[in-house]
Amino acid sequence: TGGADGRLTIDDRRPGGRRTRAWLLDEGEAGDTYDHCPPANQRLDEGLAPAGRWRLIESGPTRVTAELTGRWRLPVGLSADRQQRRATRRAVPLRLRLSLSAGTPRLDLELELDNRVDDHRLRLGVEAPFAAEEWLATGPFELAARPTATASHPDWHQLPAPTQPFAGLAALADRAGGLALLAPGLREIEPRRRVASTQL
Repeated sequence: TGGADGRLTIDDRRPGGRRTRAWLLDEGEAGDTYDHCPPANQRLDEGLAPAGRWRLIESGPTRVTAELTGRWRLPVGLSADRQQRRATRRAVPLRLRLSLSAGTPRLDLELELDNRVDDHRLRLGVEAPFAAEEWLATGPFELAARPTATASHPDWHQLPAPTQPFAGLAALADRAGGLALLAPGLREIEPRRRVASTQL
């Protein structure tokens, strides 16, 4: 279901199932050869096309698909000094499809958008309904375990980037279950620890 805050609420209706939330995040990108480089005065937009419209486009015995269509108004780019996002906004058309197939506990998500703005980074946020100390990610030759907390040291000149590489699959788990994200074609992910949950 879509909430007033522009986030999706995903309920697992199986016995012992839990609730997960997902949303889009868009932020300024000032450009860097190596890492994400936010502008000095960063501004984050979150949601899912607040003025969008949901409709059921497929409803059969084996598959159900809901579609959200709308326009997300985002800053057109950065200011001339590249220190902040501009106040002027432009509509970015988007279409989001969510599909459930019978017999599988997987939600398929397909997002299409017409990017009409500059200097930004768009991401998908997914909140796990539990906290985790480490997460799993596919690499070139293995499924590697990595800590959800970013390492730091007072003597380091540059802290490690919070984003980490992955090759299409990332997963979190606790004793009661888990959450996996399969995203072929994407190459980076950023876990964030909270008191009672972890975000990917």
